[in-house]
Amino acid sequence: MSEGVLGKAYEVGQYVVRQGDTGDCMYVVQMGQLEVLKEGQDGAVRIGILDVGDFFGEMSLFAGEKRSASVRSLDNARVRAITKDSFMRCAMEDSNLALALVKMMSQRIRLLAEEVVRLKAKAGAE
Repeated sequence: MSEGVLGKAYEVGQYVVRQGDTGDCMYVVQMGQLEVLKEGQDGAVRIGILDVGDFFGEMSLFAGEKRSASVRSLDNARVRAITKDSFMRCAMEDSNLALALVKMMSQRIRLLAEEVVRLKAKAGAE
């Protein structure tokens, strides 16, 4: 990883965060693509792809919980870390930032709920 003015550079395969790590910031993808991996007994499963402008790790800003998934670079990428203090300061200056975060979190919750329904229906059919 190399430090840059805007964020950290990651090479292919480098982890930005690992599932189970303690988190104290969120991240914004500035360049490249990242994959989100959920690790379990049978190995890692890709649960998403992040592109430029996407953010992740936002739950740690508010809950202070361990990372729920790992995120690693699929190509050369640049990612900016945003601390809670920095986020709160920006959100106070521009409420659109907070609204964008709430919107994205709502979309993620909706997708997760749909996946739960799909999995329950599949399990009931077996």
